[in-house]
Amino acid sequence: MLLHQIIYYIIVALRCCIKIIIAPKYFYDEVIL
Repeated sequence: MLLHQIIYYIIVALRCCIKIIIAPKYFYDEVIL
C-alpha cells in the first residue's frame, strides 16, 4: 500500500531528525559534565 510506505518514510525521517536534535545535546552534556 502506498499509504503504508509513506508512513514508514515519515517514521524514518522523524527518527533521523530526533537523532540529529538529541545527539548533540547528549554530546554537549557530556562535555560540560
